[in-house]
Amino acid sequence: MFGIPLKWIAIAGAVIAAGILIGTILSGFEKLGASKEREAVINQNKESGNAGENARLNMHECLSRGLRFDYATGKCQS
Repeated sequence: MFGIPLKWIAIAGAVIAAGILIGTILSGFEKLGASKEREAVINQNKESGNAGENARLNMHECLSRGLRFDYATGKCQS
């Protein structure tokens, strides 16, 4: 076939197949890392939201008791 030995065609095919396999594996690792990072960001957002809600509830509770809420310290003062 065009003067190229069959052995060299088989070697080239094997190299191309190995490259495709390695590329597929690396792409899978990249997607796995991205999903783990996305999950970490989602968890941070949930924690932040929960902390904000807890602070709001603490402030509301303070005001409902007739006390003064100090925004600078985030604490209830009499």
